[in-house]
Amino acid sequence: MLYILGIRIDCLTLDQILFSIDQFVSQKTPHQIITANALMVLAAQKNPELKQAFDQTDLVIPDSIGVVLAARLLHQRAQLCVPARIPGIDLMGHLCQKAAQNTWKVFFLGAKPGVAEKTSQNLHKKYPGFLVAGWHDGYFIGKGQRAKGLWQEQEVIQKIAQAEPDLLFVAMDVPRQDIWIRQSKNKLNAKVIIGVGGSFDVLSGQLKRAPRLMRKIGLEWLFRLIQEPRRIFRMLKLPVFAFLVLKEALCRQKNI
Repeated sequence: MLYILGIRIDCLTLDQILFSIDQFVSQKTPHQIITANALMVLAAQKNPELKQAFDQTDLVIPDSIGVVLAARLLHQRAQLCVPARIPGIDLMGHLCQKAAQNTWKVFFLGAKPGVAEKTSQNLHKKYPGFLVAGWHDGYFIGKGQRAKGLWQEQEVIQKIAQAEPDLLFVAMDVPRQDIWIRQSKNKLNAKVIIGVGGSFDVLSGQLKRAPRLMRKIGLEWLFRLIQEPRRIFRMLKLPVFAFLVLKEALCRQKNI
């Protein structure tokens, strides 16, 4: 385990992560997993509820190249382990394969109407054998809110709880996704709950995934930006993350 800007990141290999999740599924208590990118780390600094989710979750997996590079810069002198990048979309594939082998039940929650269903269908075709426990879009509202045509949060929670999934993939925006998981996990009757961000959009076929070379050199975010130019406002925060990491690295060097 190490910290980037005060936010926890776990140092585990893919095999260790899959082993841990296998153990989680065999237990009765719910387990939350965060797949963290640079923007989430930045958001957690200012959002106490998101910071609490990071502190209390069972695993924090580095999803982006920015998090991995920051870890290398901040911790290489301390001779700590440096995490490898494990994108949430790849973790989903590995877990669906395990689900097929072990007949785990999988529920898909999030994204626009129809996207979660299509994601479940595509993954079931690729990894036949796991049980699709259900799906639901991310367009529901919380207690005390009112909106015509939208599901109430309690109805969604009941739907998931009745399905009793071994794995629950949640695809929502930051910071809603991981805060909602932390607040709701004890009601969901799910064994492992994983936030996977925009993975459903790619796995459903709504968006294309970056070519292998771009993924290898850490430019998957750029390919996503080309497809969704509106994300530029979100990406403008990345220089802030880089600046804060460099600042912390310089402070650490002075204290050596």
